[in-house]
Amino acid sequence: MTADSPPDAVPVLESVREGFAFVARDWRAILPAALFGALALGGLQVFLDLARARQDLGATLLLTIVAALVQAVLLAALLRRALSQGQAPASISIGRDEFNLMGVTLSFGFLYMIIAFVGLFIALMSVAGLLAGAGLTGEAIQSLSQEEAARQVLNALGSDGTLVLLVVVLAFAALILFIASRLLLSFPATIAEGRMYAFSTWSWTKGAALRLAACLLLVMLGGIFLSIVALAPFGVLLDMMFGAGATKSVGAPAHIVLSVLAAFVSVFFSIGPYAGLTAYLYRGMRAETPVA
Repeated sequence: MTADSPPDAVPVLESVREGFAFVARDWRAILPAALFGALALGGLQVFLDLARARQDLGATLLLTIVAALVQAVLLAALLRRALSQGQAPASISIGRDEFNLMGVTLSFGFLYMIIAFVGLFIALMSVAGLLAGAGLTGEAIQSLSQEEAARQVLNALGSDGTLVLLVVVLAFAALILFIASRLLLSFPATIAEGRMYAFSTWSWTKGAALRLAACLLLVMLGGIFLSIVALAPFGVLLDMMFGAGATKSVGAPAHIVLSVLAAFVSVFFSIGPYAGLTAYLYRGMRAETPVA
């Protein structure tokens, strides 16, 4: 992608390839950040899983926010490296860039939370009648395990109710993906220009939403696939060492080790490619946007 390329000419595969190529080129520089992410995000994930297991909504929300802020610190380090095209170190620090990126993260998080609550409300309203007709109440669901509750809900909904629920979920997922694609340049712009850029970048991506959404989706799916492949042998090894299903026992040693490994892997296969992708797109698309 060149500086004189129109927004609707965003090269999807080239951009996605550049996202992963950034990690392949700079993995040595990224390694210290990955170790920090493994300890910080891995530890937070363990506590988050424990909070979910005891259905502590307050602790779950708080830990989710803290994890998002830690990810912002990691993303700032990787974006500095990607935007400088390998010249700046991917060092972890707490300064203006990090606080600016945290502010943008919280702004987006609040928006997505509102959308999620609206989506959840509509989904619940859509299926409440079917559940009530099947004699499945909220109190009854809360008394069941997550797996059993999900099974009984799906049985109560039937094929029509499940289809309605699926359509609602997909519609709101598509909405979030569209918004995220239109705001894709906010994070690199915040680092590159030294001040918070959140919703003001919306106009920068006009006419490119579908291509940017494809870029974002491919990077996310590619990261998930690579993470699963990388973690699978460790999951098998931990089950062999600690017993079958040990990694699913929240708070157990196997679960803690796998959580730390998953956080380490996520820096290379999720956060890193995202930083590489958005930095590449920023360099190509910002040149056409008047500087505010």
